[in-house]
Amino acid sequence: MIKPELILVDDDPDDIYLLESVCEELESPPKLTTFTNGSDFLYYARNQDRLNSLILLDLNMPNLSGLDVLKQLKAENKVNLFYIIVYTTSKNDKDIADAMSQGAKSFICKPDTKLEIKQLITNLLDYWYNTNVRM
Repeated sequence: MIKPELILVDDDPDDIYLLESVCEELESPPKLTTFTNGSDFLYYARNQDRLNSLILLDLNMPNLSGLDVLKQLKAENKVNLFYIIVYTTSKNDKDIADAMSQGAKSFICKPDTKLEIKQLITNLLDYWYNTNVRM
């Protein structure tokens, strides 16, 4: 079985801290890597042949937004090499449509409480690493 790996791309230190603390509390914690901006993640992703990590990508970041990251990966024919889930506060229909058209595998609004985040991460890891047939 593959050890779950989670990458969070988010500029909000509170969201990073919450996700780190949730992952530490899980029975089988995933390997967690964080990037605080889209540019650093894009550099990392461009130097990978494929990532088995589940990537949580915030949309609303300065300089290079999550949507910009998706667009660049799609333009380079790399977006489908990754399991990218948009993880954002936006519930805007246009944001959802734009992200999905650029290759996001899912679009999730950030939960409000630590318990909801823990349930979400548990469910995501279970689905992507246990239920989903992986390439």
